[in-house]
Amino acid sequence: MSRLFAFGCSSTRYIWPTWADILGLEYDEFYNWGQGGAGNHFIFYTLVEAIERHKITSSDSVYIMWSSIGREDRFIKGDWFTPGSVYNGEYPQEYVEKFAEPDHFLLTSMTLIHSAYQLLKNIGCDYRFLKTVALSQVDDTWTKFLPFTNSFDHSVIALYKDSANLVETGIYEDIFPKDRMEIFIPHSSNYHKKDLKKKFTNLKGKDWPSFDNFYNRTLEGIKKPIIKELNDLGLIDWRERCYQRCNMHHVPSEHAEYLQNRNFILTNKQKEFVAYWDNIIRTQDTWDWPELQIKRFGRM
Repeated sequence: MSRLFAFGCSSTRYIWPTWADILGLEYDEFYNWGQGGAGNHFIFYTLVEAIERHKITSSDSVYIMWSSIGREDRFIKGDWFTPGSVYNGEYPQEYVEKFAEPDHFLLTSMTLIHSAYQLLKNIGCDYRFLKTVALSQVDDTWTKFLPFTNSFDHSVIALYKDSANLVETGIYEDIFPKDRMEIFIPHSSNYHKKDLKKKFTNLKGKDWPSFDNFYNRTLEGIKKPIIKELNDLGLIDWRERCYQRCNMHHVPSEHAEYLQNRNFILTNKQKEFVAYWDNIIRTQDTWDWPELQIKRFGRM
């Protein structure tokens, strides 16, 4: 009996099928342990939990899509808190200023990835390490570039080179939605407008326009330095994505393309599944994609 276990964030488990769900069609049993907003701590902890719960053996397959490194996860009051990047507004600004450190994020993530590599190598199962964005993309809210200090990234990667070399090109590196604006997903526009408004409000500076004027592109009379500030923070680009694409998550056909770029061979069954869901996403506002029930600590 063939079993596939997939781990990751919303790029692995989402409101429509992802790369993991596409691959899962060809297995006798499929378990998608992904969770929206998850960071690499959550991914590693749930990997260890799944190994114990399901007694993963050498006959199983384990595919992990590691998330961006600037995320922190907490198990709070019996459930997982996975809000995504520490730079997204869920964490207090004083916490971010004091504790958000690119070197720390890279070191902890690479330690977790290397530990997962050692675990799975010892089990002897089939495993693949994918990722969402480049390890250097610390802030996945795309508002700023955060560098490492004194070539620290090279030192960490060199030490953990065996596992680092296994981590394949990320889906946002390979297939970046910003370049695919023709894919319009109507249902999600309000959701992502709310995200943008939250970010705009948290960052709002002196003499900025109101959010409604900003979102509706009525910026007449706004001084050029303010426009530059909005642009440098990535807010104007984000606004345009809301208008044109509305959802920065890849649709099934993009997941399928990513898999093929990673040398996965898709069957006709998988290709038909992808085409079916792409059509639904483009033409319908709502649909019935099943919520997978995974027995784990939290959300049980």
